[in-house]
Amino acid sequence: MSKKMEQSIPDRNRPLPSKLTPPRLPKIVPRARLFRELDRARTRPIIWIAAPPGAGKTTLVASYLHARRLRPLWYTVDERDGDLATFFHYLSLAARPLAPRKSPLLPHLTPEYLQGVSVFTRNVFEALDAQLPRSIALVLDNYQTIPAGSPVHEMVALGLSHLAMERPVLIISREEPPPAWASLLASRRMTMMDSGILRLTSAESCALIALYRSRRRDASAERALTKAAATLDGWMAGLVLLLEEATGSSATVASQEPSRQALFNYLGAEVFARMDVRTQDVLLSTAYCPVVTGVMATELSGHRDAESYLETLYRRRYFVERHDGTPVSYTYHPLLQEFLQHRLQQDWSTEGLLTLRTKTAHLLSTAGQVEAAVDLSIDAQDHEAVAHAIISHAPSFLRQGRFAVIQQWLQTLPPERCASDPWLLYWSACSTPPANAAMLEQIHAQHEQAYRQFETRGELVGQVLAWVGVVKAIIYSWDRFGRVDSWMEIGERWLKNMPADLPAPVRFEFISALLAVFAWPHFGSPLVPLVREELDRLLPSIDDPVVLAAAYVPGTVIDLCGGTNHHAKNYFSTRIRNRLGENLPPLARLMRDHAEGHTLWHRGDMERALASADPIIELCHGQGIYFLIGWVAGVAAYPRLMLNRPQDVLRYLAMVRPHYDHLAPFQQGYLHFLTAWQAYLVEDFRSALRECKQADTLNSGVQCPLGEAEIRVGWAMTYHALGNDDEAHRLLASLEAQVQVSSNYLLGRCLWLLAKARLHLDAGQESDGLPALREGLALAAETGQHYLPWGRPDETARLLVRALEEQIEPAFVRLLIRNLQIKPVGIAWYSTAWPWAIKVYTLGKFEILVNDRPLQFTRKVPRKTLGLLQAIIAHGGQQVPAETLCDRLWPESDGDQAYQALTTELNRLRVLLKHKEAVTLQENRLSLNQTLCWVDALSFEQLAKESLLLMEQGKQEQSEHLVKQARSLYTGEFLPTPDHLPWLHPTRDRLARTASRLGIGHSVSDSLVTER
Repeated sequence: MSKKMEQSIPDRNRPLPSKLTPPRLPKIVPRARLFRELDRARTRPIIWIAAPPGAGKTTLVASYLHARRLRPLWYTVDERDGDLATFFHYLSLAARPLAPRKSPLLPHLTPEYLQGVSVFTRNVFEALDAQLPRSIALVLDNYQTIPAGSPVHEMVALGLSHLAMERPVLIISREEPPPAWASLLASRRMTMMDSGILRLTSAESCALIALYRSRRRDASAERALTKAAATLDGWMAGLVLLLEEATGSSATVASQEPSRQALFNYLGAEVFARMDVRTQDVLLSTAYCPVVTGVMATELSGHRDAESYLETLYRRRYFVERHDGTPVSYTYHPLLQEFLQHRLQQDWSTEGLLTLRTKTAHLLSTAGQVEAAVDLSIDAQDHEAVAHAIISHAPSFLRQGRFAVIQQWLQTLPPERCASDPWLLYWSACSTPPANAAMLEQIHAQHEQAYRQFETRGELVGQVLAWVGVVKAIIYSWDRFGRVDSWMEIGERWLKNMPADLPAPVRFEFISALLAVFAWPHFGSPLVPLVREELDRLLPSIDDPVVLAAAYVPGTVIDLCGGTNHHAKNYFSTRIRNRLGENLPPLARLMRDHAEGHTLWHRGDMERALASADPIIELCHGQGIYFLIGWVAGVAAYPRLMLNRPQDVLRYLAMVRPHYDHLAPFQQGYLHFLTAWQAYLVEDFRSALRECKQADTLNSGVQCPLGEAEIRVGWAMTYHALGNDDEAHRLLASLEAQVQVSSNYLLGRCLWLLAKARLHLDAGQESDGLPALREGLALAAETGQHYLPWGRPDETARLLVRALEEQIEPAFVRLLIRNLQIKPVGIAWYSTAWPWAIKVYTLGKFEILVNDRPLQFTRKVPRKTLGLLQAIIAHGGQQVPAETLCDRLWPESDGDQAYQALTTELNRLRVLLKHKEAVTLQENRLSLNQTLCWVDALSFEQLAKESLLLMEQGKQEQSEHLVKQARSLYTGEFLPTPDHLPWLHPTRDRLARTASRLGIGHSVSDSLVTER
């Protein structure tokens, strides 16, 4: 891993925010009674502790964990954690120092997970549980601050249900569990501890009084305090205030002030009034700080020793918690913080409060407490501070998936402020999730507005970033690609004169956007070599795997369709793939695997292509990244269609069809195209025609040349299958300008040429068909391209047989036949040019070729084994009864012995031919495997039948072509042998008569006339 990538990973030893550290306890009264209650409650993994403020919940949990030697993952939530992405961000931070050093960090809730947030939640909690030792307890403090409507409630309940039963979980709240947690109670995973059990007993109250007054023991005062404490109903916070006041005069307050906060305010005012002025200043001036450090307290109060006052309050247990770290920090109990803010409202002027909020916000921001700082700036209506925070922190927040936070901050600014600042417009666009077409239009508009303002200001970095945003919004809307044309005029100028001072990450974003344009709307651009040069310069400086994978996808499309499909030529694929590496986050891995699956079937690696899709789809489901499934299902369909497995395709199309209305126009057209291809293979040509038309209509709106070529070639082949060649030629003619003009669009040209060749050759127009076939296959061979126009097995085989007969790229054609698993059907069945595994010559000689090599025998010739093969051929080669063969070859043996001899020789024959499947035995009938074995006599007979039929139909040219092939095969009588084998004669005589009809030695026409 590079140093830059290592630097991008958070330091596990970096100090945590105070909200993620447990409070450091001063000397307290251990509540052994409650410890035992917690021990009993731990028979269930989750304990919900609900009690009013000031009941001692946090202190109880912290002291219990310390007593039981359980390390906590402590997370004090606040209302900002109601944003799900924020919650997972802080959960990841909290787990960081507790997990083993080499364990992966928990992921952020970035946009790709939003469709599957429940799956994401499950994965995060399972990963958390796997990383942390069972002795670590998960604590969520202050849980009631999460807003009631937040999805955090449901997701946390779901996540906790996936933790091990042995994992202690403690939830601290002022309220009962939300409704989303009902399932945890019903499944007996959670137990409740209510406020009643937390009330101080008289013994605990006496112990607390003794602790507070240990240095100033006064029996009469302690009796008065004990009596007053009895009126507080076991409320710890009230007792602490009484102890600070050191009188029992407030014993009647409880009945007069039923509100705990009101009682705290009353008693707190009494205690606060007795504090020295400096302590009051420190407390009031830091009242808006969720977390206070000594430096902050000094800056805000003006007292150099401010931290010592906070430390004193902590040690006196006066509602101040201390958190160890660098630096040490302090937090106030919510009751105290609410009291102090209430005093500020009463005693300070409006101007003074505004100044305090502004100064506090500045210090919080400097200390890294960005969210708290922005909240104060919003309260103070300090729009400039909010805008500065957005511009400064949007990049990191968006990497954390906290889009909603940036949007919330932007909404607090006056509309005119946002509209006049290009950076605010830019970050507003970046923080808008591209969930649908309307949002993409909004993103497009904001990026365009930002670009215009950056252009006016002359800010090049902003211009480039906004340009990238516009272009990507167009491309990933998968609609109306023509909108990118005017923007490409700007992009091309930059590409030709790339400013040297433009930061490398910005330049790479620009190059990545260009790749997307050159992969789809501007395919075949002559500027691709310039992009390649710039990419080579930038790649060493880019480490972000998602950024690299986003460039890898269009890069592979350019390679595949532009003719760089050979391993030695795939410029973009190889370079970016090598930079990506193997250890990738889920989104980058999925994009890489998706692009590579696309590459596999283009290159003809069909077995790997078939196997690639399902693991990607499983990973999508396993990670909750659903938006890629439609694309992957499409890629899964291609190799199955190319291998003529139309029924297998239905499963993948079914994954996409339910979401049709939510697909972009390009994706809808893509689905219609694949559906049409599947219909074509099952010979439902009318449906294929209808689907092609729909696909073409959608693609016309998208304006994607790559899609147009594929669709129209398939459409033309469908018309051809229906016998409407005029319409087929018209469709191919509509592509001619596109494929002829772009020298870089080799895939489209290859498809067009091969489709054109098929139309002409099927019509017997060899003068037009053969040149197209020769050029198309030359392009395919040059690029390694295996993607052929639509064809059923007989159609594809017929085209490739003709190429072999004409010696057109024979090595590559044989590679196509093998990789695409094309079976020898139709005319291929009797072609000598086909790459047969086994060839048997029986006319004029007897010779066997296995993998084009003559079968030779170093020892005795296995006559009986060869006799079996000859007998099968003599009896037609298919479905020859075993009984017949036994009678012919072992006439002297009884039935069982003859059959046993037959099976023995059959096994020997299979070994001899080096293919176990070469000869089949089913239901006591033997057949030669027609996909492996070619026999000259059988092919001759088939050619003769078809040629004579064509002659009778008046198709002279086609008949002559077949006769020419048949004549080349008949080089002598069938199985010339000195052995007297009566069962050979019928076949020998039949073939001789057929040869005579074909006019071997004189013209076919004369032969037919003579016969008539």
